Amino acid sequence: MSGWQFDPYSALIGAALAFALVGLGYGIRQPLFRGWQEVRATFLRSVEWATAGVEDRYREAVTAWAQQAHVLARMGPLEQLFLPPRLIPPPPHPDPAAEAPLTRIPIPLGTALSGHRRLLVTGPPGSGRSALLAYLALVHARGEAGSTLGLPTERLPLYLYLADRDGLPLDEEGRPDDLTLLVEAGTRAVGGPSAAKGTVRRQVQAGTALILVDGWDEMDRPGQERAAAWLAGLTDALPGNLWVVAVGPRGYAPLADAGFIPLRLEEWGRPQVEALLSRCASLLSPPEGSEEESPPSPQRLADILTKTLEEGASRFELALHAWLLLTAGERVEGRMDLLMQALDRLVASSPEEMWLPAAARAALGSMALKMQQEGRVAVAKAEVEEALEGALEAALPPPEERPSRPSRQVFRALTAPGGPLTLCGPGRYAFAHPLWRACLAARQAAPLSPEVLIERLDDPRWLPVLDFYAEVGQMASVVEAWLSEPDDLWRTRLRTAARWTAVAPHNAPWRNGVMALLARAFLKPSLPVGVRERLAEALARTGDPGLPVLLRQALQHPAASVRRTAARAMGVLGPRIDVPTLAEVLEDPDESVRTAAAFALGQVSTPAALRQLVGVLVGGEEMLRVEAARGLARAGEAGWEVLREAIDEEDFLTRRAAAYGLGEVKAGWARDLLERVAREDGQWIVRSAAASVLAEMETARPSPVGPPLAISEMGWLITWAAERGEGVGVGEAAFGPLLRVLEQGEPPFRRAAAQALGLVGRPEHAPALRRAMDDPDREVAQVASWALEELARRHDLFIQ
Repeated sequence: MSGWQFDPYSALIGAALAFALVGLGYGIRQPLFRGWQEVRATFLRSVEWATAGVEDRYREAVTAWAQQAHVLARMGPLEQLFLPPRLIPPPPHPDPAAEAPLTRIPIPLGTALSGHRRLLVTGPPGSGRSALLAYLALVHARGEAGSTLGLPTERLPLYLYLADRDGLPLDEEGRPDDLTLLVEAGTRAVGGPSAAKGTVRRQVQAGTALILVDGWDEMDRPGQERAAAWLAGLTDALPGNLWVVAVGPRGYAPLADAGFIPLRLEEWGRPQVEALLSRCASLLSPPEGSEEESPPSPQRLADILTKTLEEGASRFELALHAWLLLTAGERVEGRMDLLMQALDRLVASSPEEMWLPAAARAALGSMALKMQQEGRVAVAKAEVEEALEGALEAALPPPEERPSRPSRQVFRALTAPGGPLTLCGPGRYAFAHPLWRACLAARQAAPLSPEVLIERLDDPRWLPVLDFYAEVGQMASVVEAWLSEPDDLWRTRLRTAARWTAVAPHNAPWRNGVMALLARAFLKPSLPVGVRERLAEALARTGDPGLPVLLRQALQHPAASVRRTAARAMGVLGPRIDVPTLAEVLEDPDESVRTAAAFALGQVSTPAALRQLVGVLVGGEEMLRVEAARGLARAGEAGWEVLREAIDEEDFLTRRAAAYGLGEVKAGWARDLLERVAREDGQWIVRSAAASVLAEMETARPSPVGPPLAISEMGWLITWAAERGEGVGVGEAAFGPLLRVLEQGEPPFRRAAAQALGLVGRPEHAPALRRAMDDPDREVAQVASWALEELARRHDLFIQ
């Protein structure tokens, strides 16, 4: 039997070959290693190039989406039309030693974004929240956050539209994991390439993304709770990212409890109106026929838009009105007429297309009402086309004049940049702004029974529809049903009815009843001051012809608080302001009433009001001069010119008051003037005033938003409890000592406790704050009133 045998010659040959190969490898090891490094580097460069290309395409998609996501997209680029707002943060954390506990200093946009990384932007529909999100997406997509906003970090923007249940199915079983859903929904919402999901995912995981969230207030309560839980989990799991969520003015407690800080958009005044007109005018052609007729002056246009603003117009409506004024010379009365005229001009660009508006109104109206009734914010393209087909037959011109594919022409007009419809995902469309949907739904509901709306009175998503319906609908039974329910502490239902009264036809039979209720409530002596002021503003905005008479009567009321509020309300009347009567009020025996009259004169910019302010500035009593100067600061460019001259007047009291007025002008030239006066003025009292104003500017220097208040970490509360042999506890337990401070502490501590509850309190703390509103210390009562309203707003509570 043969077997294996060792062959020494073969073994020697094999060993020799092995040694030769090892030697060869050792000799060429460096060239091999260099070759591997080159291959690896080439591969990594290819991956980096491909990734960079995908990210660039994603950024381009975000940029294109942002440029089409604003109301004036048909007119020009967003960055040339958008006015970056200042944001108003909550008051600082409570401190018993603070002199002005509720001071809220508006901060620039960049400052607001450079602190706490979970932010809410609060405001009603049309206040500019969505435009702000689009602007932030644009700036970050272009890598301009540092140069434009002064932010230290460039972030990759990601936009989410919560209200689109199909695009963001938070309530579906078997949906993707939270991060995957976030990335997929955000990429899809801006039309980004699918290949960018990996890049977006890595940026989010690295904490270098800016996540912008919209649509919160278009969801029902269960949907909001699901969305809040989802966002809370994501923010905790993905630290480092900056989150900005747009929400309504009420009901955002689930997000606040997750660590989000609410910031309110600063209200607009005449300076912002003038800036908007200037930006629009620089991009738009003058109205047709302006060669034959002189176009309105910038001052006249600013007067028109300022009046519109004072009547309660949103920034969305203000932008549309500015566009119509500058392109067509059209001044529009009524919110629904404004949107309908804007819609007509958006879809019909030539006389040959005048059949388009009728088709667009009919199709969009039926679609809007159906979406509103079904609680949807987006529809499939097929639904849009179906609505168009149903509306075209009645709107089309005679057969010989019809275009070849009319439905396609209408669809293109509706979905073009700046149009009423916008793409919100593959094959899905939504109204470009919720006010388009609300207006068209109200117009469609006008011939229907009011029961359609009465059944939905308690759904806040229908309130914008009711605001438009009041112009054209059968509101008598709606108003009766609305006012039959109990009102809250701030008379919210009555003030809402006043808002409807302001837009309803003057011959509407129910208007007189609402006006009588408003007048009686306003004159009630026991009414809290803050509530009276809001009722006065609501009264003034009704535009009722008898309002000046009512306010003149109120100016004779024995209670100074009523006279003071009536004087301030005069300022909301605009051109109808009764300047001679206010001039008489400047002689009222109560200083607060005199100051309110000066304030009211500064609210309007009529020549007569400005002349009166100038007269007070140069010849009034000392405190009234200061208020007059501040009123001139609010009057825009015309008032600023007066202050520039007054700072060099011979009378030192005029110069002193002008210094305080210049302190209200947020512009570099005003600061330069104050610095010169503080150095060079010949009177120490003027130099002192200028120095004081400059010092206040330094003190009020904006700072980034801080983290939420932690009750258990407040040093003064820990000390207060320790002095009584108590502990504070952690979490919810810390509220126990805080409530005892509110009842038993000294006034500064009671005030601080009320403020803390306003910032982070729970619904069960409302009764304690309601009792604190009757505190014998006036400042404690005022802070408690503010805190209760904040608590009610955050949790959407009814406080009877």
